[in-house]
Amino acid sequence: MEKQKKLVKVAKVGYIVSKVAYILACVVCTAAVVLAVVLPLTVKDNAIPPMQFCAMFVDLALVAFFAIGILWNAEQWCKAIMDTGSPFTPQLPKYLRKMGITTILASTVPAIVATAIVQSAIRDSELVFNVGVGGILCGIILLFGSVFFQYGAKLQQSNDETL
Repeated sequence: MEKQKKLVKVAKVGYIVSKVAYILACVVCTAAVVLAVVLPLTVKDNAIPPMQFCAMFVDLALVAFFAIGILWNAEQWCKAIMDTGSPFTPQLPKYLRKMGITTILASTVPAIVATAIVQSAIRDSELVFNVGVGGILCGIILLFGSVFFQYGAKLQQSNDETL
Protein backbone atom coordinates (compact mmCIF):
# COMPACT_ATOMS: atom_id res chain seq x y z
CA MET A 1 0.00 0.00 0.00
CA GLU A 2 2.92 2.32 0.74
CA LYS A 3 4.30 1.79 -2.79
CA GLN A 4 0.93 2.63 -4.28
CA LYS A 5 0.79 5.92 -2.36
CA LYS A 6 4.29 6.74 -3.54
CA LEU A 7 3.33 5.91 -7.14
CA VAL A 8 0.30 8.18 -6.92
CA LYS A 9 2.45 11.01 -5.50
CA VAL A 10 4.98 10.65 -8.31
CA ALA A 11 2.13 10.59 -10.84
CA LYS A 12 0.71 13.76 -9.29
CA VAL A 13 4.07 15.54 -9.61
CA GLY A 14 4.35 14.31 -13.21
CA TYR A 15 0.84 15.57 -13.90
CA ILE A 16 1.63 19.04 -12.55
CA VAL A 17 4.97 19.28 -14.38
CA SER A 18 3.45 18.11 -17.68
CA LYS A 19 0.56 20.57 -17.26
CA VAL A 20 2.96 23.52 -16.75
CA ALA A 21 5.16 22.41 -19.66
CA TYR A 22 2.03 21.97 -21.80
CA ILE A 23 0.99 25.57 -21.16
CA LEU A 24 4.50 26.82 -21.95
CA ALA A 25 4.58 24.80 -25.18
CA CYS A 26 1.24 26.34 -26.19
CA VAL A 27 2.70 29.82 -25.67
CA VAL A 28 5.88 28.97 -27.60
CA CYS A 29 3.90 27.44 -30.46
CA THR A 30 1.68 30.50 -30.75
CA ALA A 31 4.63 32.91 -30.59
CA ALA A 32 6.57 30.91 -33.19
CA VAL A 33 3.63 30.89 -35.61
CA VAL A 34 3.24 34.66 -35.23
CA LEU A 35 6.97 35.23 -35.73
CA ALA A 36 7.03 32.90 -38.77
CA VAL A 37 4.38 35.09 -40.40
CA VAL A 38 5.46 38.54 -39.22
CA LEU A 39 9.27 38.43 -39.41
CA PRO A 40 9.61 37.62 -43.12
CA LEU A 41 7.33 40.58 -43.87
CA THR A 42 9.14 43.07 -41.65
CA VAL A 43 12.84 42.15 -41.75
CA LYS A 44 14.91 44.39 -44.00
CA ASP A 45 18.27 42.76 -43.22
CA ASN A 46 19.75 41.21 -46.35
CA ALA A 47 22.17 39.03 -44.40
CA ILE A 48 19.43 36.47 -43.68
CA PRO A 49 16.76 35.88 -46.32
CA PRO A 50 13.19 36.32 -45.03
CA MET A 51 12.24 32.75 -45.89
CA GLN A 52 15.05 31.49 -43.68
CA PHE A 53 13.45 33.36 -40.79
CA CYS A 54 10.15 31.78 -41.75
CA ALA A 55 11.71 28.31 -41.89
CA MET A 56 13.32 28.75 -38.45
CA PHE A 57 10.09 29.75 -36.76
CA VAL A 58 7.96 27.19 -38.61
CA ASP A 59 10.44 24.59 -37.40
CA LEU A 60 10.13 25.90 -33.84
CA ALA A 61 6.33 26.01 -34.10
CA LEU A 62 6.20 22.41 -35.29
CA VAL A 63 8.48 21.22 -32.49
CA ALA A 64 6.30 23.06 -29.97
CA PHE A 65 3.17 21.59 -31.59
CA PHE A 66 4.50 18.05 -31.25
CA ALA A 67 5.64 18.83 -27.70
CA ILE A 68 2.05 19.79 -26.93
CA GLY A 69 0.92 16.37 -28.14
CA ILE A 70 3.56 14.56 -26.12
CA LEU A 71 2.83 16.56 -22.98
CA TRP A 72 -0.92 16.11 -23.30
CA ASN A 73 -0.48 12.34 -23.46
CA ALA A 74 1.99 12.44 -20.56
CA GLU A 75 -0.55 14.42 -18.56
CA GLN A 76 -3.29 11.90 -19.34
CA TRP A 77 -0.95 9.02 -18.49
CA CYS A 78 -0.15 10.52 -15.08
CA LYS A 79 -3.82 11.32 -14.46
CA ALA A 80 -4.79 7.71 -15.22
CA ILE A 81 -2.19 6.44 -12.74
CA MET A 82 -3.48 8.89 -10.13
CA ASP A 83 -7.06 7.71 -10.69
CA THR A 84 -6.36 3.97 -10.70
CA GLY A 85 -3.30 3.76 -8.46
CA SER A 86 -1.69 1.30 -10.88
CA PRO A 87 0.54 1.67 -13.94
CA PHE A 88 -0.95 -1.49 -15.44
CA THR A 89 -4.36 -0.49 -16.71
CA PRO A 90 -5.66 -0.96 -20.27
CA GLN A 91 -5.60 2.74 -21.23
CA LEU A 92 -1.97 3.48 -20.22
CA PRO A 93 -0.24 1.68 -23.12
CA LYS A 94 -2.33 3.77 -25.53
CA TYR A 95 -0.88 6.99 -24.10
CA LEU A 96 2.67 5.64 -24.27
CA ARG A 97 2.14 4.54 -27.88
CA LYS A 98 0.85 8.00 -28.81
CA MET A 99 3.83 9.62 -27.07
CA GLY A 100 6.21 7.35 -28.98
CA ILE A 101 4.67 8.08 -32.37
CA THR A 102 4.53 11.81 -31.65
CA THR A 103 8.17 11.80 -30.53
CA ILE A 104 9.24 10.13 -33.77
CA LEU A 105 7.20 12.64 -35.79
CA ALA A 106 8.66 15.54 -33.79
CA SER A 107 12.14 14.34 -34.71
CA THR A 108 11.48 14.16 -38.45
CA VAL A 109 8.61 16.39 -39.65
CA PRO A 110 10.00 19.83 -38.58
CA ALA A 111 13.28 19.14 -40.40
CA ILE A 112 11.45 18.06 -43.56
CA VAL A 113 9.15 21.09 -43.56
CA ALA A 114 11.91 23.60 -42.80
CA THR A 115 14.10 22.11 -45.53
CA ALA A 116 11.21 22.26 -47.99
CA ILE A 117 10.56 25.93 -47.18
CA VAL A 118 14.20 26.91 -47.61
CA GLN A 119 14.61 24.85 -50.79
CA SER A 120 11.50 26.33 -52.39
CA ALA A 121 12.39 29.91 -51.50
CA ILE A 122 16.15 29.95 -52.06
CA ARG A 123 17.18 28.21 -55.27
CA ASP A 124 20.93 28.06 -54.61
CA SER A 125 20.59 26.95 -51.00
CA GLU A 126 22.42 23.95 -49.71
CA LEU A 127 20.26 20.94 -48.87
CA VAL A 128 20.54 20.43 -45.13
CA PHE A 129 18.34 17.79 -43.60
CA ASN A 130 18.85 17.33 -39.87
CA VAL A 131 16.81 14.53 -38.32
CA GLY A 132 16.87 14.04 -34.55
CA VAL A 133 18.13 10.47 -34.23
CA GLY A 134 17.94 10.69 -30.44
CA GLY A 135 14.26 11.59 -30.66
CA ILE A 136 13.59 8.69 -33.00
CA LEU A 137 15.29 6.32 -30.55
CA CYS A 138 13.29 7.76 -27.63
CA GLY A 139 10.10 7.25 -29.63
CA ILE A 140 11.03 3.63 -30.34
CA ILE A 141 11.76 3.08 -26.65
CA LEU A 142 8.33 4.53 -25.76
CA LEU A 143 6.71 2.21 -28.31
CA PHE A 144 8.47 -0.79 -26.76
CA GLY A 145 7.44 0.46 -23.32
CA SER A 146 3.82 0.55 -24.44
CA VAL A 147 4.07 -3.12 -25.42
CA PHE A 148 5.48 -4.00 -22.00
CA PHE A 149 2.79 -2.00 -20.19
CA GLN A 150 0.12 -3.64 -22.35
CA TYR A 151 1.43 -7.06 -21.33
CA GLY A 152 1.50 -5.93 -17.69
CA ALA A 153 -2.11 -4.74 -17.99
CA LYS A 154 -3.14 -8.15 -19.34
CA LEU A 155 -1.34 -9.88 -16.46
CA GLN A 156 -2.99 -7.52 -13.96
CA GLN A 157 -6.41 -8.19 -15.48
CA SER A 158 -5.94 -11.98 -15.37
CA ASN A 159 -4.68 -11.69 -11.78
CA ASP A 160 -7.75 -9.63 -10.80
CA GLU A 161 -10.06 -12.16 -12.46
CA THR A 162 -8.35 -15.02 -10.61
CA LEU A 163 -9.01 -13.39 -7.26
